[in-house]
Amino acid sequence: MSDPDVERPPSRSQSPLPPAWFEFLLDPSLLCKHLSSENPDPSASQLIVQFLDQATRTTVNDQNQIQPPADNKRNRALRHLALQAAAFLRWDLNQLEASLSNHHTNLLLNELLRVARSPTDVKHTDIDLASIPDYTTVALVLYHRWAIRVVVSSSFPVKPVRTFPNNMLGNSQAASELAEALLKVLRDQLPDSVCILENCVALGRPLHLPSVESLGDPEEGVHEGGLLVSAEDITCQVQYDLGTLYFHQHEYQKALKAFTSSYQLIKELRDPIFCKIDTSKLDGYLSACQGLAGIAPSVKPASLFDEVEQSRKNNYQGVVDLLVRDNLTAQVPTSYRHFLQQELEKKTRKEDRLQETWLQVCCCNAVCDVVQGRPVQPSFTHLIPHLSQDMVHFLLKVCKQSIHGRDQRQHSRMVDFIGHVFRHMGGSVVLESVLETSRDLLTAQELESIRKQYIPQQTAIPTYTGERPQTSIGSRQQQQSDLEQALMQTLNPKTIQRLVIELHGMATDSAYCVPFHKWEMPRDYVLFLRDHHNTVGSVTHDVMYLILAKALHCSAMEDFPAARTLLSHGVEQVRALSFRLGAIVHNELLLLDITAHARRGDGRKVSQDLVQRVKNQLSTRIPDVPVRKELYENMAAFLLNIREFEYLFQSRNTVGVYKNSYLWLSHLIASVSKDLPMLKSFRQPGRELWDFVVSVFSDSTQYKRGNDGKAMAMQRDLAAAPLTRTEFLDFLKNIQDPVCLSLMISCLAKVLNILQDDSNKDISNDYAALWPQGLGNHKNATVSKDSVTLVLRELLGHALSINPGRPSWLKTQADLNYAAGQFSAALQFYLQAGMVCSDYFTHQVPKGVYDEQVRAVFPLQPSVPSDFLPPLHRKLMSMTGNICDLSILTKLLKLD
Repeated sequence: MSDPDVERPPSRSQSPLPPAWFEFLLDPSLLCKHLSSENPDPSASQLIVQFLDQATRTTVNDQNQIQPPADNKRNRALRHLALQAAAFLRWDLNQLEASLSNHHTNLLLNELLRVARSPTDVKHTDIDLASIPDYTTVALVLYHRWAIRVVVSSSFPVKPVRTFPNNMLGNSQAASELAEALLKVLRDQLPDSVCILENCVALGRPLHLPSVESLGDPEEGVHEGGLLVSAEDITCQVQYDLGTLYFHQHEYQKALKAFTSSYQLIKELRDPIFCKIDTSKLDGYLSACQGLAGIAPSVKPASLFDEVEQSRKNNYQGVVDLLVRDNLTAQVPTSYRHFLQQELEKKTRKEDRLQETWLQVCCCNAVCDVVQGRPVQPSFTHLIPHLSQDMVHFLLKVCKQSIHGRDQRQHSRMVDFIGHVFRHMGGSVVLESVLETSRDLLTAQELESIRKQYIPQQTAIPTYTGERPQTSIGSRQQQQSDLEQALMQTLNPKTIQRLVIELHGMATDSAYCVPFHKWEMPRDYVLFLRDHHNTVGSVTHDVMYLILAKALHCSAMEDFPAARTLLSHGVEQVRALSFRLGAIVHNELLLLDITAHARRGDGRKVSQDLVQRVKNQLSTRIPDVPVRKELYENMAAFLLNIREFEYLFQSRNTVGVYKNSYLWLSHLIASVSKDLPMLKSFRQPGRELWDFVVSVFSDSTQYKRGNDGKAMAMQRDLAAAPLTRTEFLDFLKNIQDPVCLSLMISCLAKVLNILQDDSNKDISNDYAALWPQGLGNHKNATVSKDSVTLVLRELLGHALSINPGRPSWLKTQADLNYAAGQFSAALQFYLQAGMVCSDYFTHQVPKGVYDEQVRAVFPLQPSVPSDFLPPLHRKLMSMTGNICDLSILTKLLKLD
């Protein structure tokens, strides 16, 4: 029999534990063996921290006094081990800064200066680098390079360290004070650091980098030897570090010289040891310095992104072809493509010749989203019905050029996208002709499926003159066809009734209630009319079907007078026949009046009759009468827009708002809005509204057990979600009241701040104190960050279309663009907010509008220095007259 202990798999406790710090102290050869292994645990950076912490540990004597760490053999050995671990990393400051705090890096480099026998009785600037050993020169260069990098990075905003309740306040304060003191020392000795690095560049000879072997014994110190580094390798890295400092100090000519030298050297280096430069950052710095110095770029565009930017500066010549190419390579960031689209959209309002280019860019961006697996933007879906025949052909051409031949997932997404386009396409496009263009992209089966689903039998409908068509003396079928064609064309209710009567007289067993395919009838209405067919009769049934269908089509086309004429006639037709059918027509009349009032947007005061009709509809419930959700949606938004907050608040007890999500949401918004000036902190109405909004974007996580017995997570939309995200966004777009809009923008911005969990990307909002600091009841649900961002972006666009000059909305839009990495758009909105707050910069911009945000955005622009903000106010305040056009402002500031 076999031993059961042998067959038993090893337990977790039997796996090898990572070595402790003292094991390396007991066996110095263990360090090289450990760090030479694949993915060592702990890593070299972690070991450096452990060694330094143990070597600098303080003690407490009998008098309860803190004693500094002793300079004994143990501590020297620990510091020496830290140096060996850093040498294993080849003294890469990028890795050390990413893993170590400034305090630990300072301890490490000061220890290197000590063992390299750097002179302590003279200033570093008085040391002749040519007369000292290589290891001393390298130690000085490493320390002063790090000093410069710390000073430069301290000027950028960083995410603050999160503190937890179990952290002692005294320790965090002491660490902060220690960091400030170290930074002050480094800033004071900055001229010395610059002098040392400039002397290193002038030295121009190869140096030996201290290695694990050359560090020697802890008691003896470092000796000659190590890894030989070429002079070009050292000069390239030092020039880059000096260039960043010069750029930070606004000495752009010196920065340009340093960056140019580094740029020329890095092209010649092969497998550099000392030089660890991000070439994209070097290119950005070099382009910025050349732009500030008024020098044309010395290099041609090296990437597709550069070519697109060059095309943008050349009035968008060839930009469409570049974007089509990028659909295959994905080199241009998505945020930049959206910025390009928004910029073109604004320019088309002034220059009609850019209209076609803007539409083509929209098509390219939509196809790019599909190729990369992102959802199509709602703005493009709304644009599809307005595309011309030629533009639809262009869209399909881009689809064919943007897809990889054998990628089945891309092909499947593209088929769904083409179906999406056909579903929303306008009536002016010949769908069959467009479908023929897709033969090279779609299979025969896919073509036939789309043809059956989206291309009904279409009949050319000429313009109706309002007169009875003259029928020929031909066959009975020809006369019937003429009557049916006239019925399709007319919008006169009396003509509709007369034609239906005549058609029923010619074929009593036929129904003439099938409208044109653009006239969509709600399913509930179709079923209701079918159930009441015997009650009202065949003629009235067909007449009411056509009147409702034509009225809904006219309302969708915003032909409100024609729709009102049809519905008013329908009310008279069914007044004595069916009370419930009359209620349906009355509901459609009410929806029509609400929609017409919202579309008018001329500031005219709403009639009290319309307000009373809305309240009566909410307080009355007629059994077995279908009510469209659009009616509840528009009534709820209507009452919010006219600020009937008290009525909506009281409706909680008088109207069954729980059964309708639109009414419940309007009740929650009104409950907070009515007391908004007095609400200073989080209260119950805010909690209920918060839970409602978060539930819209929440996905539940469920688990099922697979065949192997393991639990697998599944994400599904919460069944309890009161509204879908599309319905929620459509409702918010019906709101026009600025208080309600600001409230919902604030709520969504707070949700997004919690999901981002990054204080540098926090989005400002008006009523941040109203909302909780967490997701509350939805902690166990997954809240979709992308959906919240999309809805907030769409809502801000709607709000700014109503009031483009509201500073808080402009700042929120700027923060949202900054968080998404769209720095050009963010800068534009920050300047717009400042321009509005200061009356076109004739007064001082209030504090908090764009203080640190613009300062953080400026260095990220390709041609704008980080110090441009301080002269901004002086330059704008010295100008005479108002700056009414942001393009003039940006050109004046040399941002273009």
